[in-house]
Amino acid sequence: MPDSPSRRAPMPLAVYILGLSVFALGTSEFMLSGLLPPIADDMNVSIPQAGLLISAFAIGMVVGAPLLAVATLRLPRRTTLIALISVFGLGQIAGALAPTYEVLFVSRVLSALACAGFWAVGAAVAIAMVPVNSRARAMAVMIGGLSVANVLGVPLGAFLGEHFGWRSAFWAVGAASAVALVGVLTRIPPIPLPEKKPELKRELAIYRDRQVWLAIVITALAAGGVFCAFSYLAPLLTDVAGLDSGWVPWILGLFGAGALIGTMIGGRVA
Repeated sequence: MPDSPSRRAPMPLAVYILGLSVFALGTSEFMLSGLLPPIADDMNVSIPQAGLLISAFAIGMVVGAPLLAVATLRLPRRTTLIALISVFGLGQIAGALAPTYEVLFVSRVLSALACAGFWAVGAAVAIAMVPVNSRARAMAVMIGGLSVANVLGVPLGAFLGEHFGWRSAFWAVGAASAVALVGVLTRIPPIPLPEKKPELKRELAIYRDRQVWLAIVITALAAGGVFCAFSYLAPLLTDVAGLDSGWVPWILGLFGAGALIGTMIGGRVA
């Protein structure tokens, strides 16, 4: 007889720690959409040049996700998580202290590499800490950190940038990363590697499936269209629509809420 919802084992605190970590990762990934104008002014670059900082993070994610997923296959997962969240936090500090545009650009790439690796390893750790029938819930908790980042983290970053300077947003994410690091150090147990050691050839075999490539292309086109507009939302609102910059956090919050609702609807109809 299947377990009823009331009999399900409680989710380990460690899974929520991973969700907090993803909150920090997601906030850093998307918060520049509300910070481009002040960054452009401070760094003495154009809005399109400032927008390349978003591209830098995207490049780091695209390159880092497959490379680090393969590179960390046989490494201790807890140790890998500690290293990745540490590098990510240092990337935020480097961004907050960046004296030049070039340094800020490099810090975004390094942060993205760590972010991509954490996603890959964190997902494996989340499902390894719970029974098989709780794995979907564990992933939902972890990915929920990204939803909270879109609804709260990104607007908060824009608010901090508006009132305390764009660097304060980086410091805030750095602080969240430090809290996440403490959580990983104290709450994530050592996770044994699978008995059957992963093989690179087997891991890459999935890319022979045309359906996988079709899904990748469709997702890339859809995400590209959305984030093309989202990335420049702040200058579009202030320079084109003529709204006061104080509206930016609220509009970003609405965008995040819409994304959350869309995800919930998509999950039900998929």
